[in-house]
Formats: sequence, C-alpha cells, structure tokens
Amino acid sequence: MMFAGLKVEKRRVSSQDQNSQILDRISRLPGQKIRVGLAICGDVESLKMQKFCQKLNSLGDIFEYSLQPNISINPNGEEYDAPHCHSHARYFKRLKAARTLLDECPDLLIGITHDSLEGSVFNKHNESENLGIVTTYNFEDYLPLGMVKEQFVAYLVLCESFCIASEKDLEHEESRFDLFDLCREKSDLAKCLEKPYIGKESRKSLLAEGFPDQAGLKILKYVKSRSVWKTAKEILEKPIYAYPVGTGLGLAAPHVVEGLALNPGLVGGGAVFGLVMVAIATGLVRKNAA
Repeated sequence: MMFAGLKVEKRRVSSQDQNSQILDRISRLPGQKIRVGLAICGDVESLKMQKFCQKLNSLGDIFEYSLQPNISINPNGEEYDAPHCHSHARYFKRLKAARTLLDECPDLLIGITHDSLEGSVFNKHNESENLGIVTTYNFEDYLPLGMVKEQFVAYLVLCESFCIASEKDLEHEESRFDLFDLCREKSDLAKCLEKPYIGKESRKSLLAEGFPDQAGLKILKYVKSRSVWKTAKEILEKPIYAYPVGTGLGLAAPHVVEGLALNPGLVGGGAVFGLVMVAIATGLVRKNAA
C-alpha cells in the first residue's frame, strides 16, 4: 500500500552517508522533500492513516509522508517483552525486515504503535538504520483542551523525522518544552503540546545540519490549532469547565431576555457578553487548575 508517484531507489550506503546525501539534496535543490514512510505496528484505533499522511503533506513542509503496509510486531504470537510493551529492539527488527520487502523505499521509516514503549518513552529512533517508533499509549493524558489524536501523533512523528534525518542528536535533557525535549517527566509533554515550537538552540542545531530555517513550522502550526467542536464538547463534559460555562450563560441570560423584550438588536450584544464571560471564567479556572 504505497503513495503513487513515490519513486525512490533502494540505497546500498551506510546510514551516516545516506543522511549526508539527504541533507545535501534538500540544501542544494529547493523544493526537495525528505521522504518518510509511516507504518502501523499492530493496531492503532481511530487513526486514519491515509488521511493523516495527506493532511501532513498538504501543509507543504519539508517532509513528505507516505503510508506503508501494516507491520506485525509478534507474527508468531510472541508474548510482550514487558507488560503492554515490546522492546525497542523488537520494533526495529520488524521495521527493518518490513523495509526490505518494499518495492519503493522511503528515506526514513517510522512505526506507530498503541502499546507502551520500553522505558515508558513516547518515541525512540535507531539512527543507524534510519528507523523510528512512536506510541499513542495513554495519549489522552497529555492532550491539551481541543487537541485531537492526529495532532498528538503529528508532533511525535515530526520529532522523529528530524532526529532520524539528522547526523547529530537533537533531543535534550533540559526542559525547554520544545519539540526536542526528552520529557523525562512525562507530564512535560502536555506543556510541549500546549504551545508547540522549536527553540532557538534547537533551531541553530537544525540550521547547522542543513535544514531550511522554516522546516517543521507548518506542521507545528497544525499541531497548535484546536478543534472548536472538540473544545466545546470537552468544556461541557468536564465539571471543572461546566461551572464557568454555566456561570457565563447565567449572566448572559438576563441580557438576552431583555433584548428580546425591548429591542431585538440587543440579542447580539447579550450573546457576545455571554461568550466573553464564558471565556474569562474558563480561562481563570484553567489558570488556577494548572
């Protein structure tokens, strides 16, 4: 299952040489893309991969994503290496084996799993083989208000895309809350997703590697966007948000009633007032809860 038009010859060079060729190609030829294959490892519910790839590609960033065949991590019925977790070595072994069967080989190959990763990390890469793996395990625990699963995966996939294509280690222990934070404290990922960006030091590293100065920004802008309907649904479902919403609507109701009785033109003003009150109240509650 391949994207049409993806014509890539299989390489017989080392990973370091290949990465040099990739970065050299994009620096010399404007408009060139780094081709990244994405493969489901096992079963990732509700993630529509073909639409996901199309969405990322429509943003026109430096990476071009293509859907690859699903990969079975335990084809012979092997047990987990740990509870709900396979080892990184197992993932990379299966990804490497699957890549040899592809007629058209992307520059990088990233697997997506719903199981926990070894060491309880969110993503892991094997730069020597140009392979990576990301997980959606317990992703709901880290989603900011209004964010959807596809944006969560896009963030991790973008991080892996840069890390695998680069010749140097981009991830850092320091908590800058940018794309390349290792997030040793897992709760830090929620902060990274709240305002996704590439920090100054990380951008310098990318520029030194030969990446364009705008690389990754369009995908991060997509990750930062929020679904209005999902935001409204979450506000109404959570008690911590339901109270300020109810308060805002309660304050707005008299103005709406008055507008209906005296002047229909006041209805719009009352509605706006109600929405402002909802926004202010919800913002205060979220700030106090943080």
